[in-house]
Amino acid sequence: DMDIAYALLLADRQWGSDGAVNYKQAALQVIAALKAEALNPTTHTILLGDWVSPSDAKYARSTRSSDFMQEHLRAYAAASGDAEWTRVADTDYAIIAGLQRDASPSTGLLPDFIEGVDAKPRPASPGFLESEKDGQYNYNACRTPWRIATDYLLAGDPRALAALRPINTWLRAATGGDPHKVVGG
Repeated sequence: DMDIAYALLLADRQWGSDGAVNYKQAALQVIAALKAEALNPTTHTILLGDWVSPSDAKYARSTRSSDFMQEHLRAYAAASGDAEWTRVADTDYAIIAGLQRDASPSTGLLPDFIEGVDAKPRPASPGFLESEKDGQYNYNACRTPWRIATDYLLAGDPRALAALRPINTWLRAATGGDPHKVVGG
């Protein structure tokens, strides 16, 4: 849904909204639905899904690193005028910095799922939601470096560059600089 809202904003930028489809209005509807159904207003984080209530004792204080789409959040704030999306992006960057410092200082990699976003964010426990690898850099989190890099390329946010540096350093060393050796999991 986050990608859909962003794609609609891109469509509005590319083709406008005066034709058969009002892309901007459609984007604003999806953005409003995301805020109502997928945002924890207390922690300023994206919930694991619309099936999680902000009062859920287990899952409401958790998030998925692959939902750290700061460029999308910037676009939502600009389109809607709602500063909450900027707060969510800021929270994402604070979580990234804390996890890289405390949980992955040698790689900078983020886990698939994160618990404790309202206190001290940490990698999720094994079996938290999907598998024994929930607290590891795995198939959900593999999108996170790309999302952070997109924010850096489009917005130039220095927090993105700071988050990418340890990942790039580790990745170059782990693969001997060969991008064909980058694998999932």
